[in-house]
Amino acid sequence: FVITSKAKTKIRQRVKEQEVKETGLAKEILERKFKNRKLEFDGNKIIRIGDNLEDLADKVIDASGKVVMPGFVNTHTHAAMTLTRGVCEDTPLQPWLQKVWAIEAKIDGEAIYWGTKLAIVEMLKSGTTNFCDMYWFIPRAYQAAFEMGIRATFTYPLLNNFDKEKAEAQKKECLDILEQSRTWNPRIKYGIAILETLITALIFKLSLLSAIHFSISSCDQPSTDDFNSILFSFNKGKIY
Repeated sequence: FVITSKAKTKIRQRVKEQEVKETGLAKEILERKFKNRKLEFDGNKIIRIGDNLEDLADKVIDASGKVVMPGFVNTHTHAAMTLTRGVCEDTPLQPWLQKVWAIEAKIDGEAIYWGTKLAIVEMLKSGTTNFCDMYWFIPRAYQAAFEMGIRATFTYPLLNNFDKEKAEAQKKECLDILEQSRTWNPRIKYGIAILETLITALIFKLSLLSAIHFSISSCDQPSTDDFNSILFSFNKGKIY
């Protein structure tokens, strides 16, 4: 399947036309209904949009020249991998994984704490106020998110290469963290990341949020069981 130069030109033209159309519509809506309006908040909820609301407020925030909008949600992160940024660039997936896994084998909870904090700073600066993470040392990552004031869901990575002994160890740690999560701040949730696992049924038994690697690269060769697990997850309605 080949896209010709002529077809590429047409595609670019259609995309440009759509962008202009959507940008114009957004601008019209903003100018007509929401430009130079005022918002009244009660806690974390918008309760009124109108004019002359500042007389009723305990605190006034001047947002002139800015856009007020919901925060972005990053639905798939390995936040503390800010620590491995740039160590192995422009390489195929498998060589890259081997390099990164060698580094991750030496990472401890303290490194995860600071790597997650760095990621959160970058997310907040770009308007992301909620993220779904799947990485190691979750209690330390939770501490970073708690201190930074961001919303998050931390999912335990079930990556055991179908090794029974490793699967049992991960199951125990996963359940231990689940117990800890019952005392977490309400803006931070806990779930499970489905990768290669012998204990997928645990997810549905606990009714936890699930995060998956659904987009498969050409370097990956998933088994039939992997796809069945994914489809079963969709049927259960637990995909985050």
